[in-house]
Amino acid sequence: MFLFRCAPGYFGTPGIPGGSCQQCDCTGNVDTSDPNYCDHITGQCLKCIGNTGGWNCNECLEGHYGNAYHHICKPCGCSPLGSESSICDRATGVCECKPKFVGRECDRCDYGFGNVELGCVPCRCNKTGTKGGNVDQCDPVTGKCDCKPGVFGLKCDTCLEGYYSFSENGCRWCGCDVNGAASIQCEDPSGQCICKPYVTGQNCSQCESNMWNLLSGKGCEDCRCNMTGSVNLACDELYGTCKCRPGVGGAKCDMCLHGYFGFSHTGCKKCEPCENSAHICDPITGACSCPPNTEGEFCQRCTSSSWGHDAIQGCKPCNCNPRGSVPDSVCDVENGNCLCLEGYEGRSCDKCRFSYYRFPNCLECRCRYDGTLGSQCTAEGLCQCEEDGQCPCKENVEGYKCDMCKRGTFGLSVDNPKGCYECFCFNRSKICEQAEMVWSQIITPTRDVQFELGNTPLGLSSHKFLLIPGTTGNVKLGISYTIKQPIYWMLPKEFLGEK
Repeated sequence: MFLFRCAPGYFGTPGIPGGSCQQCDCTGNVDTSDPNYCDHITGQCLKCIGNTGGWNCNECLEGHYGNAYHHICKPCGCSPLGSESSICDRATGVCECKPKFVGRECDRCDYGFGNVELGCVPCRCNKTGTKGGNVDQCDPVTGKCDCKPGVFGLKCDTCLEGYYSFSENGCRWCGCDVNGAASIQCEDPSGQCICKPYVTGQNCSQCESNMWNLLSGKGCEDCRCNMTGSVNLACDELYGTCKCRPGVGGAKCDMCLHGYFGFSHTGCKKCEPCENSAHICDPITGACSCPPNTEGEFCQRCTSSSWGHDAIQGCKPCNCNPRGSVPDSVCDVENGNCLCLEGYEGRSCDKCRFSYYRFPNCLECRCRYDGTLGSQCTAEGLCQCEEDGQCPCKENVEGYKCDMCKRGTFGLSVDNPKGCYECFCFNRSKICEQAEMVWSQIITPTRDVQFELGNTPLGLSSHKFLLIPGTTGNVKLGISYTIKQPIYWMLPKEFLGEK
């Protein structure tokens, strides 16, 4: 008996007289590589694709819209906030909106309403702060009103930070100076900015009288012009230089210029020429003499305990610290470096050297290198401590010099980042200590192995370790031949416990 059926993609009843097969019509919305994409008897399309459905895959599925004949069926996209459901018109994609919501997808509010998150509430824009004064016109999604310049808020009812004077024209910019004002906000309704110390002006943009340095950002500071040498107490607001009387110099007008003397309220007088070309005019008396701290016929060298020769300024005093410098020593005449005692450093020997503390005493830290943090130590083993002499210890180390393991740890080691190892006492105890004798390699003077109790073969092994058999006799260690691994003695049973 033969069973006739239509080929894939066709349907009908070829097995009965007069029966035939015709092609399935699935509107092109099926995968034709699947042989069972339509029923071979009824012709119903079984495996529609592209969001299509129906007998012939000729309509968009529920929740989709478009034209199945053009192979276009898109998701509806109805807003969950504004739509009655997720289903839209299958032809147009228009969703059914809740009250006060509009748009094909019901994703915005109707005129006069805004803020879809809150269900489209009335705009109620502030008439004064909103452009055009329209209180019912706001963003249909966010509900924000269209504010005038400098105005802020969802309803345009307040000034932005840094603005003031809310009015029909919006808000005015404070314009507070970034260096002179304490903040960008000003007072309302005056617009006066809040100034930093000794700063003035509507915008805090200038210093008060006899003040300068607005650009510091910390407020202005006193000019401190010398009352004797300056014309007045005012100075340049940018550089702080004072206006000096004739013959007077210095940023604060507090000294006579070179070649002048007699500092007074009238200025300084010009010196008479010196007979010795190396001499300078004394700024107080006007007499000719060598520059400060110099000596010699032509003032050509520094006096003892001074350095840095200059033909006009003279030499600078060494100022070696008496606690840190070698007694009765002088500084280098070229660079001014003093000769420091052990534990001191600096040009004037006025601070402690690394690994010393508590100036002016400068005591040696003497930190234990094994237990001190490596970041505070040098490769030579010197470590820096605090001003009270406390060394910076590793995590498991304590003590003034970092020389003791903390309770519950043992085995202080330079190779351990924590300094000491945690005790492992099989949960019987948390207290342990390191034995006085530790394992180490030894170098034997001879090369033989002798046992007092007769000849015992050397060759027993356990867990791949070479063992010397248990014996109560004495063993003399040496090696008469080369052994490539360590030799171990088996512990007596009283030490093994349950192992």
